[in-house]
Amino acid sequence: LWTKVNNLIQGNIASQGPLSASASHASFVYLTSYSHAWPDGARSFSAKRHPVYGQPVPHTHPELLAADELTVGIRAQEYANRRAALAKIMPPGSVAVLPAASTTYMAGIIPYTYRQDADFLYCTGIHQHAVAVIQAPGTATQSRPKFTLFIEHASAERDRWDGARLDQAAALEAFGADEVYYTSELSRRVYDMCRAAPSGMLFDVDRTSSFLYSIVRTALDQLQSDAQGHKSSNQSPQPFPLNPLRPLLHHLRLRKSPAEMELMRRSAAVAAQAMAACIRSTRPGLTEWDIEVEFEHQCKRAGARRMAYPPVVASGPDSCIIHYARNDKVLREGQLLLVDAGCELNGYASDVTRTWPISGRFSTPQRQVYDMVLEVHRRCISACKPGSSIRELHALSVRLISEALHDLGLCGNASVKDIAINHYRSFYWHSLGHWLGMDTHDTHLVGYDRKLEPGHVITVEPGLYVPDEERYGEYRGIGVRIEDDVLITPGGCEVLSAAVPTDPRAVEELVLSGRGSSRSSRQ
Repeated sequence: LWTKVNNLIQGNIASQGPLSASASHASFVYLTSYSHAWPDGARSFSAKRHPVYGQPVPHTHPELLAADELTVGIRAQEYANRRAALAKIMPPGSVAVLPAASTTYMAGIIPYTYRQDADFLYCTGIHQHAVAVIQAPGTATQSRPKFTLFIEHASAERDRWDGARLDQAAALEAFGADEVYYTSELSRRVYDMCRAAPSGMLFDVDRTSSFLYSIVRTALDQLQSDAQGHKSSNQSPQPFPLNPLRPLLHHLRLRKSPAEMELMRRSAAVAAQAMAACIRSTRPGLTEWDIEVEFEHQCKRAGARRMAYPPVVASGPDSCIIHYARNDKVLREGQLLLVDAGCELNGYASDVTRTWPISGRFSTPQRQVYDMVLEVHRRCISACKPGSSIRELHALSVRLISEALHDLGLCGNASVKDIAINHYRSFYWHSLGHWLGMDTHDTHLVGYDRKLEPGHVITVEPGLYVPDEERYGEYRGIGVRIEDDVLITPGGCEVLSAAVPTDPRAVEELVLSGRGSSRSSRQ
């Protein structure tokens, strides 16, 4: 009898069709009601089968999740609302197909830590392999979108290596799917859904490394082939309707909900705390790697799953290299240290940069460059408000940096106007900022001309980098960048990473505080 019940549990019921929200409860109760006492009395076994979630949920991890949360800080209802918002801007009757991220491997069978695709996570809250299909209402009788999940078959062998994965009951109960199928049915089901969809399919054909991309692509190729072959004698074949999905999701992800704003505050606060710890621990003789380790330690100790990107810990002239990543030099007296780092906490990224003197005191040229960048930073922060744009803020930073270059005499006799047109890019060649959210360079399909609105989060990161060339005299090799994470509010903005100082005297005092040195003010 147990063998029969176990076979049902392991998936024979799936051969009768999908597990749906309406039918799952009765089937689940039947399968979990049997228990057996072993006759020899040596052990007992209960056949009660609970849903397998494959990730934290409130009743398995109450220390992480509130009762109504699907992921930390985000309620299950918010994920349903996101899918409804997506369906509302999809063509009526269309089908969106969204695969999860694939596992990537370091070497052989050794995987990197899994990181979910941000678009998939935004719509589902699932941190595992799956394919989500969202069908937009196409008729007056269909008032809500339909959410179908395709998940992997249970495998005792794989579970021994990787742990248990999401099962059908959990997909329905916790993650709000209307129907759940195994991935063995993906190609046929997607083909049938899209063939019946009057407005076709939304799918990003450039997601070539996504989970089961080739299977989805096979269904798409068949749909396109069918469309080419279906024509009447007096009509040309009509292409199968296919549109990209990512632009719609980036539009939705751009404005953060109140719950997302709070998660971004936490992520920025953790990064700011870690950055302050790095400043405090700096002293000549340590290495750039020591500072990177300190940042990562502080972030992960505070709950961050990973760094948001490889930290930049650049001392001396390497502070002029934007994506410097070697982090292998000894910190030397008299040089500056530029650290650009952030963490990913509960799915949301932070991105903070500070520059400080390794010795604890800025030299006069260093202080001059630092003060000029700080003034640009402050002016641009003040201009962050609804109705502005990243491009307008960048134009402001270019004008101010050009004035600084003129005042420092780094462009010879060139006027401020001439510097702004012809010369500033030799000293400042990146954008003032970018969108920030679930990814560090978030929603990259949204242009920088987009007007800022409450709920948008951007970075503000002006910099000035003097090439390490003799002609620049005492300023040669000085690179300074100051970056904060900024939430646009109805009345202006909120600097999320303000807990780590930018004032030069406060920065100097923080460096020296870790050495037990006297904290005399700068004369």
